[in-house]
Amino acid sequence: MIVWGGIGNNGLLVSGGRYNPTAGTWTPTSTTNAPQLTSGTAATWSGTHMIVWNGRLVAGGRYNPASNGWSPVSTNNAPVLRSSFTTVWTGTEMIVWGGATNASTEPLPGALLNSGGRYLPGLNVWISIGSSGAPAPRTQHAAAWSGSEMIIWGGLGLNTNNTVTLLRNGARYDPALNPWRGMSTIGAPDAAPLRVSVFATDSMILGFDRRFATLAYWARYRPETDSWSSLSAPDAAGVPQALVWTGKEVIVWDGLLASRYDSARDVWTRRKLPGGPPSSRTGMAAVWTGSSMLLFGGGQTSTLGTIYPDDVYAYSLSRPMYLYQKP
Repeated sequence: MIVWGGIGNNGLLVSGGRYNPTAGTWTPTSTTNAPQLTSGTAATWSGTHMIVWNGRLVAGGRYNPASNGWSPVSTNNAPVLRSSFTTVWTGTEMIVWGGATNASTEPLPGALLNSGGRYLPGLNVWISIGSSGAPAPRTQHAAAWSGSEMIIWGGLGLNTNNTVTLLRNGARYDPALNPWRGMSTIGAPDAAPLRVSVFATDSMILGFDRRFATLAYWARYRPETDSWSSLSAPDAAGVPQALVWTGKEVIVWDGLLASRYDSARDVWTRRKLPGGPPSSRTGMAAVWTGSSMLLFGGGQTSTLGTIYPDDVYAYSLSRPMYLYQKP
C-alpha cells in the first residue's frame, strides 16, 4: 500500500510511505521532485506507478515504487483548475472528470464543471474529453470504470432554478469512441448523498447515506442492460465508510461491522469482529492486497478532525479479525 500526502493533525502532509502488510513495516517515499499538495488531490494506481493529480494547482507527479522516484505529469492540455473531481483508471489512462472551481463542500452554481481530460502516462500527454451528450455539471458524484466505459452518477448539480441540489441522473463515456450516452433512471435510487461506489463483475455498486436515502441504501446499475435494481436488504451494510472489490465480492466497513456482498448471489454477510476493530471515522483510505482489506488513517466522525493519521488495520478473509499496525 502506498500512501502520499493528506491532512495530519498539524496541517497538510507532503510525505508518504509504502506499507508491507506481510512484514508490517513502512518504507518512506522519496520527496525529491514530489508534486505540491493541497486539498483536492487524487491518486490512482497504473500497475507500475502511483499517479497523483492536484486539480487545484493543475499539477501532478508519477511515483515509481521500484526506483523510489518521482517524475512530473505534463500540464499541457490538462483539465482546468478544479476540486472534488473524480478519477478512474482504464488500464492505459487516467480519466479526470467533473468537480467545481471553488474548493468547498457547498459549490457555487457557476463553479460546477462537466469537463475533464484523459492522461496517458506512457506518453505523458493529456487528451480532451468529448462534450457531446455529457451529463450536466456536477461534483461529489460517483465514477467507476466498467472495463469499456466510465460511468458517472449522481452528485451535486443545478436544478431548474439554478440552485445546487442532489442529482438523480448520469451518463456513460466511451474513450475509444469519445462519445457520451445517457443512463436510464427507471428504478434508479432516490437522489441522496453518495458515500462509495465500485464496479463489481458486471455492475456499478453504489452506497448512499442512510440518513437521507428513503427507498434503498444500496443500488446497482448494469450497463449491459441499462437497468437499475436494489441490493438485497437482509444484513446489508450500514452507512458505508470504506469499501473494496476483491474480484469476487465487495467488502464494506460501516464503522461498526464488516459486511461482505456477493454480487452474483445478491447476498450480504455481516460480521462483528474480534481483535479491536477501528473506531468510527471518515476520510480513510481502503485498498485490497489480494488477501485482505487495509484501512489507513481517517478522522474522527463527530469533529471531522484528523486524529488517526498513523492507523493501519487489516481485515483478512482467511482470518476474520482486525490486526493493528502503526508506522
